[in-house]
Amino acid sequence: MNHTRFLITLSSLLLTGSFVCMAEEDQPALVGQVVDTGGKPVAGADVYFNRRDQRTYTHLGKTDEEGNFRHELEEPVDSMAQIVARHNEQLGWSRAHSFQVKNFFDGPEEQTIPLRSCVSVTGTIRDIAGIPESGLEVRMIRAWSLRNNLNEIIELKRDFSDTIMIAGGADFRAAVEAGDVLPQAKTDNAGEIQLQLPANSIVQLLVWGQSIAPEEVWMRTDLGERVEIAYTPADPNSSKMILHGQNFELTTSPAVPLIGKVVHQETREPIANATVEYFRPHRGGIVVDVESFLFPVTDEQGTFQLPGLEFGRHRVYVKPPPKSTLVPIEQSVKIDPGSLLKSIDFFVPQGVEITGKVFDQETEQPIEGSVKYFALTNNKAAAKMGRTEISGDANHATIDESGAFRIVGLPGPGLLAVTARSGNYLRNPSLDDLDVQTKSIGGSKMIPANPHYVQPENYHLLRRIDPQDTELYIDLKLQGPSKKVRLQFVNNTDLSYSQMYFSGENPEHGVFNVVNKFDPAYINFFEANEQQRRLVQLHSRNLKLAGWDMVWDYQKVASIELHPAATLTGRVIDADGKPVVGARLKNDYFTDPTAKMGKVPSQPDSGYTTFTDEEGRFKLVGLPGDLPLSMRISTNDEKGRSRLRGYVFKELTLNYGEAKDLGDIRMDELIPLERN
Repeated sequence: MNHTRFLITLSSLLLTGSFVCMAEEDQPALVGQVVDTGGKPVAGADVYFNRRDQRTYTHLGKTDEEGNFRHELEEPVDSMAQIVARHNEQLGWSRAHSFQVKNFFDGPEEQTIPLRSCVSVTGTIRDIAGIPESGLEVRMIRAWSLRNNLNEIIELKRDFSDTIMIAGGADFRAAVEAGDVLPQAKTDNAGEIQLQLPANSIVQLLVWGQSIAPEEVWMRTDLGERVEIAYTPADPNSSKMILHGQNFELTTSPAVPLIGKVVHQETREPIANATVEYFRPHRGGIVVDVESFLFPVTDEQGTFQLPGLEFGRHRVYVKPPPKSTLVPIEQSVKIDPGSLLKSIDFFVPQGVEITGKVFDQETEQPIEGSVKYFALTNNKAAAKMGRTEISGDANHATIDESGAFRIVGLPGPGLLAVTARSGNYLRNPSLDDLDVQTKSIGGSKMIPANPHYVQPENYHLLRRIDPQDTELYIDLKLQGPSKKVRLQFVNNTDLSYSQMYFSGENPEHGVFNVVNKFDPAYINFFEANEQQRRLVQLHSRNLKLAGWDMVWDYQKVASIELHPAATLTGRVIDADGKPVVGARLKNDYFTDPTAKMGKVPSQPDSGYTTFTDEEGRFKLVGLPGDLPLSMRISTNDEKGRSRLRGYVFKELTLNYGEAKDLGDIRMDELIPLERN
């Protein structure tokens, strides 16, 4: 580093009063430079910083005459923290960890944030009657700088998510409360808005108001035309995502605001700083946490107001203030058409602070991972909650690198469910020791609990607890290591990009799991019982080779030989002989996944759901030989709801390398479904 330059800069900053205090020598810092589109330093640019868990931006100040900035940190940043720079009508962003230095006095000084020019975009928003919507909030919540020609990517006819990922470069996620840092506006009396958005980018806008359902608008700012991109290109009936050009028109859907209070269940005292959220089903495309921009925080009186909830039923849940000992809860709320306002109050129960550490039983080393809390059905505190449940979205906590965790549960009978990050531990949910009720669902033994059923084999450890005081400390120890069988593959020259499916270890362990890009390859057996087996199925990256074998836990090495894969085609028709377009073919659900039953692998264009084309035809590739396969078929009814119709084929065994055509398959002659 140039110490002379730093001393000059330090002296000038001291003279102008820009430093309030001297940084410690080992103080971490953010260090970098803001440059324009031509790479020249930009003086006087505003620099902002945001951590993943912060709702707002921190203003770090303005860049100096050489475009540099330097800001000391109280603690290091994670990979999701971001830096944003603004200057006039230019905007730039980058991940903050690239600019982080361990010592305030260190470089690097070569890290830069390039500013992007902005372009003007316009929009018009109306309701379903064509009346302009005024006063709606419109803001940028995410952006991708284009690194490839978007039109060429669109011609590949990939789904919307793939299109964005292939075309986009550096991505940006906005903070919940951006203030004037990012582009935002309100619609005027004509329902119109104008925004300055970063050029040559794909931008996601969020539109919301008190009485409309929130909407996402996707725009391209590369001067390209409006295009429609299918969520599932292989499905002729697939809905499409619109990628607008530099102007858009939007029709809103009516909705109802939800208001209410959050109070303590026993004292009825208001709870401030609690977050009120609702579950908004994912609508395809890129998964983005748009909901966080909509969720309010309760005020000092415990009141909240959620903007427009669509008609229908919603899961609405309350997250208590951080570090409190209140239990996160949720309720089902129905929004009826014709309502102007919906009111509901939440009564949050006092909980028990449960802390402890998780160790390896043999080495006594700490284990990282996660822990969940469940209340058992005989828990009296849970029964007092009535129709309110523990929040299924907030009943978990992180186990840190020291093995420590903190979670809040109810007093009375409950379960702690531990999952280790490494996964290399025996799954040891001994139901006999837990003394709990079980119920058989879909061939698996489940434990009824609040907020939902517990599937024991999903966890490395289940521990029953029965806290009666305000706090409980408990140490948890995991057994390991799991039994490991190495896999060898014969005739596969592209191992690192193959795909492998493997079943559960017993009939209670659900269906197949999937692994991609495995090298070296091995199978873990997590049960302590002897003589466990897994059916392992493999195909090459290009789906031209396939193979399988039954692997037992006592094997040290198991070999799977790959052969030319089989292909299966057919045509689905109705009772009148007309092709059925957009019918969905899916794998069967197995009652015993360890039995000799195979899985139709993910197909190149349609994934695990194969659709019939406009002629009613389908094609399946990458199929294993000598392994029974079954697929079910579903179509939409007159109301657009998906209905399972029967088996298009059941326990069909192909030969390796075979290309079999099933001919015409009539919907009125399908193999009947087995009803329990």
